[in-house]
Amino acid sequence: MRRKTTLCLLCAGLLLAGCTGRVAQEMVDRYGGSVPGEAAAPPEGAARLIVRLPKAGQAALLHEAGGRDGVRRWQASDNVQIYTRDGLIIGTRGLGHDLMSSDPGAAAALIAAGRSGQLPRIYRLLDGEDRLEIRSYICDILPANSEKIRIGENEWTMALRVNETCHSPRGALSATHWVKDGRILQSIQTFDPALGPVDILFMP
Repeated sequence: MRRKTTLCLLCAGLLLAGCTGRVAQEMVDRYGGSVPGEAAAPPEGAARLIVRLPKAGQAALLHEAGGRDGVRRWQASDNVQIYTRDGLIIGTRGLGHDLMSSDPGAAAALIAAGRSGQLPRIYRLLDGEDRLEIRSYICDILPANSEKIRIGENEWTMALRVNETCHSPRGALSATHWVKDGRILQSIQTFDPALGPVDILFMP
């Protein structure tokens, strides 16, 4: 029942927020498919973030709604929220099995610099009974090749692909980041197998 409720939240809850133009709307459609519904306009000039949930077959455009101490808060029209620091997801709200917080350590600096390394990663998540569960991993970060990625309707750029594989006794998680000039432009991150990968694209 809990799993069914989570999927309902994903399918019905992640509505487009901040579709302030044809380019943004078409990027959402191309990146993963939009959810039917009327979107609320974000504050003028707010940064935008496309989020795609392949396991649920959904995508949404969130706008930046605030931040503090390097943490950026992204929000959809139904108050679903994602928190990022230096391009890494460190929290979610409204997705069911939410990531309450994450401690990426020095991972963001290694990824942004395109350097390899091994670091611990700690996730604090809600389980199926809404209890806080702490999961610890050891993550291997390994840069790969430069790849061409789409960052706008007709805009492409070359970015360094950085792979991340995290291991623990309970299983493995993986992530892929595309970095340019010390900044994550696009990323595929997984923090809970039940939710699956979360794809993000920072709109220019």
